[in-house]
Amino acid sequence: MNGMNKNKKLLTTYNEYPCIICRSPGVESYPDLFMLPKNQIMNLPIFDGCDNPTNLPNSSFTVSCDKYCTSIAIECPNPTICGGKYLYIRGCQSTLTQNIQPSVTDSDLDKNNQY
Repeated sequence: MNGMNKNKKLLTTYNEYPCIICRSPGVESYPDLFMLPKNQIMNLPIFDGCDNPTNLPNSSFTVSCDKYCTSIAIECPNPTICGGKYLYIRGCQSTLTQNIQPSVTDSDLDKNNQY
């Protein structure tokens, strides 16, 4: 059993997971709350239904992720600006968490309110 986890990292084939990428309106007012590079967040397309993206305007919102599709919800300091209680960003986990080193674990995701 020892060393099984080490071998996992050597695999070069990835499953691709379809992911709807977006940010909810108002995120541009508070990008620092997400503790991610600002350009990463601003590159996400604005979508009003980012909290529950089922009906999409077009397929350009969908990308393939090599790992997981992640949503991050953060309470908005001013709901009038955000249009709701929470701000949402959504994208591939590897992109959204690339600044967290050396690796992202399930407990890290829980700690950052990512699900």
